[in-house]
Amino acid sequence: MYCIHCGVELADSEKLCPLCSTPVWRGEFKQVKGQWVPVVAVASGSDEEALYPNNHSEKIQTNRPWVMLALTVAYGIAILTILTIDLSVNGMLTWSNYVWSSMVCFYIIALLPLWFQKPNPVIFYPAAGAVVILFVGYICLITGGTWFLGFAFPVMGAILLFSTAMVALLHYVRRGKLYLCGASFIVTGGICVLIEFLLANTFSELTFTFWSLYPLISCSFFGLFFIFVAICKPVKEILRKKFMI
Repeated sequence: MYCIHCGVELADSEKLCPLCSTPVWRGEFKQVKGQWVPVVAVASGSDEEALYPNNHSEKIQTNRPWVMLALTVAYGIAILTILTIDLSVNGMLTWSNYVWSSMVCFYIIALLPLWFQKPNPVIFYPAAGAVVILFVGYICLITGGTWFLGFAFPVMGAILLFSTAMVALLHYVRRGKLYLCGASFIVTGGICVLIEFLLANTFSELTFTFWSLYPLISCSFFGLFFIFVAICKPVKEILRKKFMI
């Protein structure tokens, strides 16, 4: 038996859903307009008397390619205007380097996926991460910094590789999400140690103070807890019924 509102599995003795407090319906159901509703609401012929609201809304159909094309043209004009103003005032590109590069970065991350009806996160997520790394490297180059290769690139690269792997596994693998969640916590703690090591190695004024051990211990605790829940079936069943984990 399941809750008619949130779908959580219910015990036979429960009168209210422990998750959303919806009254337990023990009658029959019938499909109306693509939605399962209690037979009482079906007999009355009124959607308003159903035990839960009908949240289905009609999707507004838009001509996506033309809208995105117009938006892209406007975006390009804005970038050209900024470059023109900077050249006319300073005779060279100065402050506009930060503006146009950040605008291009934002377009690739936020607007480019809108060209597609269902963008694949396994493709666009690493692409967005790579663009951010290139943007940070460009900022380091034009400011004459030396921190990119020694600190930003390895840290951002490690985070990108790890998060891309997690996105791909969550997208294609249907089982073992508790194991993935536990592993993500443990790896996050390890990345904190990497960050502190690279900070001390790149910037000579900083020392290794072992602050990264605190997030490492905390993240490892939570990660091992999720792995324990995944292994221990009784605990997993209790949490699944109560919290839909």
